[in-house]
Amino acid sequence: AELLVEIDEVEYAMEQLYTGLVANPESGDIHYRIAGYLFAMEEWDEGEIYLNKAYKLDKRRLTFFFILFPMFRKNERVLEIMKRGNITQ
Repeated sequence: AELLVEIDEVEYAMEQLYTGLVANPESGDIHYRIAGYLFAMEEWDEGEIYLNKAYKLDKRRLTFFFILFPMFRKNERVLEIMKRGNITQ
């Protein structure tokens, strides 16, 4: 999905992630990826839902989220979302 996003096929990449989520609804990794892409598109409310779910599924993989999306490590909006969801780094 990352490669597709890099070549500006965001809609298709998101479609693939949502398809993967249907097949693997308990995948924290997929939830983290969707959250990151939604944040990148400034879809903050929807991204928050996916980030909270990802964290509930697999707290240890929060590091994975920041490896994929390092620009959000210090993003005020994302930090506020994390604070509301009791998500700690």
